[in-house]
Amino acid sequence: MNETLTASTTKLQAKLLGSTTPVDSLAYVFFGCRRIWTFRVGPGHWDNTSNMFDVDWPAALVPNLAGVSGARLEIRTEPDQPASYTAEGTVDFGGSAEELKLVDSLTGSDLVVNKWGRLAPSFEAADEELKQNVLKSAHDLISYVKETLGLELFLTGGTLLGQVRDGKLISSDDDADLAYLSAHENPSDVVLESYAIERARAEHGLESVRHSSGHLQVMFGGSEYTDGFHV
Repeated sequence: MNETLTASTTKLQAKLLGSTTPVDSLAYVFFGCRRIWTFRVGPGHWDNTSNMFDVDWPAALVPNLAGVSGARLEIRTEPDQPASYTAEGTVDFGGSAEELKLVDSLTGSDLVVNKWGRLAPSFEAADEELKQNVLKSAHDLISYVKETLGLELFLTGGTLLGQVRDGKLISSDDDADLAYLSAHENPSDVVLESYAIERARAEHGLESVRHSSGHLQVMFGGSEYTDGFHV
């Protein structure tokens, strides 16, 4: 079903007539022909009474919303399934009469909103260099952690899934996922081990962002609003 999409510099809206509640479905937002944001539909995005889809733009995207663009919203139950509902429209964010361009001002790379709500290049829009840099950084990190701490990192998550399923990196991804099996059984010891890994990375000059006791994101490049890439 195709409906009309509207947007301002703060939010995107679409009326999806006849839709069942799309909560937990995947929403894909496109500017022109390029996917710029994918997220899981939550209860706050959907009004059953009015059949209105309503979502605020990510904070990192807002400063870049200037100009005119064709826009499309697709609701899918699974990533590889066709869209259940589609809404399209031409959006004018003001500030410029030119077509909206979501690019890194320093490198010229096309950007998307990543899963952390920040702007970053993704494999689907990037040249081969980004993929090679991500893979090399993952390889170097595996070697360094083994040499310094004796821990064996291995591919996991979307990075492993892409290799097993498609024999390549998933196009909508933008990072490499690594994990290891700890020899510790006590959760406190596992946490201490994770912090030891973080300190070793810092000594190696690598910046880390900690998301939980056992989840570290190693950053490579980037700026205030834009991530380079991470492992």
